[in-house]
Amino acid sequence: MVTTRAKGKAQGEGTAVANEGKTGTKRSRDEAPKTKTTEPKTKQQKKDQVGEVKKTTVKGARDDGGKEKDRKKASPKSTRDQKKLSGPHGQKIEKLLQHFGALPLSNTDLDHPDKATPETVLALLLNAILSSTRVSHSIAAKTTALVIKAGYHKLDVLKKSSWEERTQVLTEGGYTHYREKTATFMGQLAERVEEKYEGDLNTLVKTASQDPAKIRAELQKIKGIGDVGIDIFFTTAQHVWPCLAPWIDPRSLKTAEHIGLGSDVQALWEEVDQKPELMCRLACALMEWFGIMAEQTFHYEQRRLENDLVALVPFEPTVHAAPFVEMIKAHPEMFSYIPFPVINDEADFMKVYEGIHSSPADCLFAVLDKKQKKKVQEEEGLASSLKAAAEMGGNGNTFAGVVSLMATNPTNAVTEVGVMIFPAFQRTHVATNAIGLLLFWTLDPPAAGGLALRRVVWQTHAGNAVSRRTATRLGFEFEGIARWDRVFPRCRGSEVGLSAEALRVRNGTPGEEQPGRHTAVYSIVWDEWDDNKRPRIAALMMERK
Repeated sequence: MVTTRAKGKAQGEGTAVANEGKTGTKRSRDEAPKTKTTEPKTKQQKKDQVGEVKKTTVKGARDDGGKEKDRKKASPKSTRDQKKLSGPHGQKIEKLLQHFGALPLSNTDLDHPDKATPETVLALLLNAILSSTRVSHSIAAKTTALVIKAGYHKLDVLKKSSWEERTQVLTEGGYTHYREKTATFMGQLAERVEEKYEGDLNTLVKTASQDPAKIRAELQKIKGIGDVGIDIFFTTAQHVWPCLAPWIDPRSLKTAEHIGLGSDVQALWEEVDQKPELMCRLACALMEWFGIMAEQTFHYEQRRLENDLVALVPFEPTVHAAPFVEMIKAHPEMFSYIPFPVINDEADFMKVYEGIHSSPADCLFAVLDKKQKKKVQEEEGLASSLKAAAEMGGNGNTFAGVVSLMATNPTNAVTEVGVMIFPAFQRTHVATNAIGLLLFWTLDPPAAGGLALRRVVWQTHAGNAVSRRTATRLGFEFEGIARWDRVFPRCRGSEVGLSAEALRVRNGTPGEEQPGRHTAVYSIVWDEWDDNKRPRIAALMMERK
């Protein structure tokens, strides 16, 4: 018998106590400790902890000490190995599956995520419980991985675990707000699975005659899950319990509609050839994307900006990553003056994108050209990818580059713009209008739909003559050169990076010192915007029609 009722509360966010309190007083293994063990963390410590969570959740939270487990892991077939989807949204669905469509829990220590073993079904239910509370998507994912690593998806291990031990695992995952209650629910779940379902949740689906409504009614009797948790369980378990398919939870269905897949579950079921595994992967990909978008952290609401020539839309990896990577591989010179890491494929790009997306100071827009769609044909060998991106962008608009805001600080009301326009769209209306829209948004007063920032900065490599001319043409004022402003990737070549060899000798640095960069700094500020800079940029945008 598992004792599950917590009789006290663990304090602080550190490890739970191992002491029993008063000498000679015995407690059940599942009682909550009654003494404080650590002081509450500062806001900065909490921020650091969340930062660590975000860094580890993309690939899961496995820690094998550098050793690979000697077992087969279920993973989705590559797009080359599986049959192409032929429906009207087939290409978009394949792209979504490629980026986010792994089988549930396949990046954890779960042995058989593709099979309806007792351990897999229990793991999926634990994941649903953990993911249904008001915690971030990334914290829920990391905590689930740690719960599975601790072996709590195995009924015998979960039964033998103490409330304290479960609380400790939840704390390590950053699941601090609901840890006491959730640790209790986990103990109660072990009891119910053992007593009601003979140690195997697969008994539940048989008892319910494989009827989704009856399965839902039975799951509602489990403490700690609720309707949202059951929706998540249906989403993630339909490949091992095919009677649940086709299922997409309401929030994910809104995501499907948002990215152009529509909201008809039956139509999407037809799109994936009525295969429960593909439906599961699609539903999970939509849930993953919803979680990512829900964690959008930019200081201001990022919205679509457009005029009759260009549109700036929030960058969506499922739509824009592939053509962006293809373009920069074909034109590596676009990065000559930019301190960006080398990007060889979409995986490399996603590492960079995750850093941008998770930072409240940064946001990224895709630039869509609404006028010169024929330009896409001028990039030999790139037309198919970019045409696909154009279709995904909607209304026949063509993906023409990216713009960003960086180092945004609401307290000081400042931001910095970044621009990268693809070669086929340079020296056209695209850059002027894209930057103009960004400046209108950042510098206009709230009554005009702007953010009312005080200062917008343009920074570039001091040797980047094209970028410096563009800044001047658009009305940015030159402020000076910030010498040795930052390190610069060695891979960009000695002609653009400042040699740091003399610095290495001076400092006695072992190995090599990274090259450096002088940075040219330009700006537009609020008190010159309304009567001077704004009319100038508006006129330039009209000239480029």
